[in-house]
Amino acid sequence: MEPIAKQMLWVATPGVTSADLSTFHYQHRRRPLYPFEPDTVWP
Repeated sequence: MEPIAKQMLWVATPGVTSADLSTFHYQHRRRPLYPFEPDTVWP
């Protein structure tokens, strides 16, 4: 299988659709909430 591109460029621009959840500032959320607390256990 041949690669599609020689290299990839990661661009983390601000906005409402960012894949990097750490860029958002949450004021009202339940705790613990995965992935913010990585040791969160699903019931």
